[in-house]
Amino acid sequence: MLVKNKNLILKTLIVFICYLFYKNIIVYLCGIFNLGEIVSSFIADLIFFLGVVIAYKEDIKSDFIDYIKNYKLKDKIFSILKWVLIIFIANIIMGFISGLLFGDVEVDENTTTLNSLFDISFLYTAFLTLIFATVAEILVFQKSIRDVVDNKVAFVIVSSVIYTIMNFVYADLTNVHLGMYMFMYFLPALILSIAYVRNKDNVFILMFIKFVYNLIPFTILVLGG
Repeated sequence: MLVKNKNLILKTLIVFICYLFYKNIIVYLCGIFNLGEIVSSFIADLIFFLGVVIAYKEDIKSDFIDYIKNYKLKDKIFSILKWVLIIFIANIIMGFISGLLFGDVEVDENTTTLNSLFDISFLYTAFLTLIFATVAEILVFQKSIRDVVDNKVAFVIVSSVIYTIMNFVYADLTNVHLGMYMFMYFLPALILSIAYVRNKDNVFILMFIKFVYNLIPFTILVLGG
């Protein structure tokens, strides 16, 4: 058991190190061949996506089998919609509170970047929103951390905090609304992590929940475009 835990810790560390540096390295290598920034970023994200899926393929397969065998169709649909609704309600409440405290504020940098990317590449935006975020990020921020944090409460807090920090590593620290933006990322991550432990650490269910959650704003973005 001790050896297994050490191996899981090492695996999680490698996953996070790769997550931190893969894009810079691969984009640099792509630059040697004069590939554009969007193409290079797409290639980098695709390579990391495939790598992390391969690293956790047995866990994904096992959870998929459990999902098919042990969950009735109505239970699957109800569970997914329930957690998506909880996240949206939490976001609405947070938006209402932030409106009272700060009034109208500009869109955060991550959202602005995504909107700008959509204007350049529909395919890459769809990949990031509906595939990368719902599979790779779940494996990185929920699955890998859960492998090394046994306590449920500690896992929920740690995974949510790490996810939030990772999304604001390069943010403007002088932005007066930074704390609010960070909390608006922290809250959905917190609910997703709670959903993970409440569904017996089934990563496949969590991927479905985040896919549906991301699909709604992505659809709005497409229709608005």
